[in-house]
Amino acid sequence: MEWTLFAPGVPLDPWGNEYVYDSNGREFTLSSYGPDGEQGGEGDDADISL
Repeated sequence: MEWTLFAPGVPLDPWGNEYVYDSNGREFTLSSYGPDGEQGGEGDDADISL
């Protein structure tokens, strides 16, 4: 089940893709796969994570 079902109204990333949320129960990471929308990549297509 996608986490966006629990958070209606969550905005999309600047490229129109859903953000990727990962958590181990204590910490979380919010990521965007960048303009290509695929995990990984280099340069302009690199992933962005907080």
